[in-house]
Amino acid sequence: MNHKLFDVLKLLRDDCYQSAKDIGRKINTSEKTVRNRIKLLNDELYEHGAVISSKPNMGYILTIYNNVIFSQYQRRFFSDITHPRTPDERVVFLLSFLIAKKDYIKIDDICDNIFVSRNTLSSDIKKVEIILNDYQLVINRRPNYGIIIEGEEIHKRMCISEQIINRQFNVLEFNLSHSCIKSISKIVVTTLMSKYIEISESCLDDLVEHIFISLERFKNGFEIVNIENFSREENAELLLAAREISDCIATEFNIYLSKEEVEYLSLLLSAKLPSSAYKTNNNLVISKEIDDLTSKMFKEILDSHNINLFQNFDLRLSINKHLVPFDLRIKYGIPAINPLKLEIIKELPFAFTLASTASLALSIHYGSKISEDEVTYFAMLIELALDKSRKGGVKKNIVIACSSGKSTSQLIIRKYKSVFGDYIDKIFECPSYKLANFDFVGNKIDYVFSTVKIDIDIPVPIVEVSHFLESKEIDLYTDMFEKDSIVTTFYRSELFFNDINEKSKEDVIKRLCELASEFIQIPEKFIDSVRKREELGQTDFGNLVATPHPYKIISDQDFVIVGILKEPIWWGKNYVQVVLLISVSSKENEAQEIFYARTSRFVFDENAVKQLIDNPSFDNFISLL
Repeated sequence: MNHKLFDVLKLLRDDCYQSAKDIGRKINTSEKTVRNRIKLLNDELYEHGAVISSKPNMGYILTIYNNVIFSQYQRRFFSDITHPRTPDERVVFLLSFLIAKKDYIKIDDICDNIFVSRNTLSSDIKKVEIILNDYQLVINRRPNYGIIIEGEEIHKRMCISEQIINRQFNVLEFNLSHSCIKSISKIVVTTLMSKYIEISESCLDDLVEHIFISLERFKNGFEIVNIENFSREENAELLLAAREISDCIATEFNIYLSKEEVEYLSLLLSAKLPSSAYKTNNNLVISKEIDDLTSKMFKEILDSHNINLFQNFDLRLSINKHLVPFDLRIKYGIPAINPLKLEIIKELPFAFTLASTASLALSIHYGSKISEDEVTYFAMLIELALDKSRKGGVKKNIVIACSSGKSTSQLIIRKYKSVFGDYIDKIFECPSYKLANFDFVGNKIDYVFSTVKIDIDIPVPIVEVSHFLESKEIDLYTDMFEKDSIVTTFYRSELFFNDINEKSKEDVIKRLCELASEFIQIPEKFIDSVRKREELGQTDFGNLVATPHPYKIISDQDFVIVGILKEPIWWGKNYVQVVLLISVSSKENEAQEIFYARTSRFVFDENAVKQLIDNPSFDNFISLL
């Protein structure tokens, strides 16, 4: 099969019709060409377990009459047709390629398959090993035999779910079949409804996808042979549901799951249930181990951010309840999918930062890194607690200078208090002609807001405004109040360096500390603490930005050392060109939440990061914040 026919095959579906016009648009060719290619493709598919059928005014549909033969046919041509070209594409390919192998494969054979040198492949395999480490999997090397992925099958399935499925350049047997997914979903929903078991829609989708992965692995001879510490008594109800689902799968797909696979299916069900479902004698039971783990999470936040959540009883109970199914998921390698993950990271940056820090305690306890999906669930709980106790940011003192009389000034003051109450402490009214004698220092004034032009020199910035605030002015001044508090507290021009030429993460951190030490005192064990934090969890979340920081608070200063690299370097999970080396002090600082919100918004804004790299100046950086 040539690549032109393969492009058509990839677009055909087995659950709905595709028109020649739609296919042609996607591969940038004419309808006539599509019809000719489908005819050639159909001649070839007939001998390999599938046919392409057509219906007037509807289009074409793929019908698979022998799954085994067709899957073998797909895999045989996959590496010949789709060659990964970038490092990221090769990493996905290697993960899926190796995890689908039962036997060792030689390095030279892989090189020949994807047309790369041994040196290039060696570099890619190191990145694969970093990912596998998160799932307690390793690559075993054996002279004259090659390499193979080793580890528990449960962990391999978790890796497939989170790193491979639905990704381009993965092995085709892990691509979701829409008709199969629909059938599994119907079986699961019918079974759960019959037993009055409730599950959220997003968790249901996640569960069905994981069952699909389990069926594919089981069909290909990758079975779960043992589940440690599995209690049939504690899981009796869900084990019964899992058996019914297994029976329906046998009828629908002619796949007969083993006893261990059925037990694993019951664990999948357990891990997707809400915490209210975990009851003993009609009581929700939270073990001392779970409560101690919550305390450790709070201690991580206190040590790293100087924020004390120990007295927040509601948050403690919420996290305790959430940890019950979480404990099950982590112990058995069952992934959680949070459909709101990206929104939470972008919209709740402070809560996400605290949750990421708290998750370090979980990583230490379970001996594995916690996924962003899990972290964002904790962030949701923390945000709800913060929202109840939030006091607002650093407040400013301002002067309203107006020429329209006291009544107008009072109306303006009332408007400013209404709109900017969270940002303003005191508002003074002063006629413009009296500003020369106003005590700016004694009253600790930050800004003058004036409806008239001021010609005299005064010691604080002047903001010219209209008598009644327009919406664009409200956004502008809100931005100004927030930005001023973090610029003066965290970001300083002398700690901004735009010519970093180091080639490794360790050298970049060391160089930034050396440059910054000319302006501030860097604590003696600062670099060691940053290195320890890097070992515990990633600080690079894509977008070419990394935010390294100490494991614990070890400085009495709030500061950020900003480094712009000449070229991107590999940080551990992603390539990085902008480094924000953050240090939060032990002093109470109301600006911290604003700082994290603004900084996180920048980190996850692809266009803003690109603009900074293109114009690496401090003023541009502050404007982008």
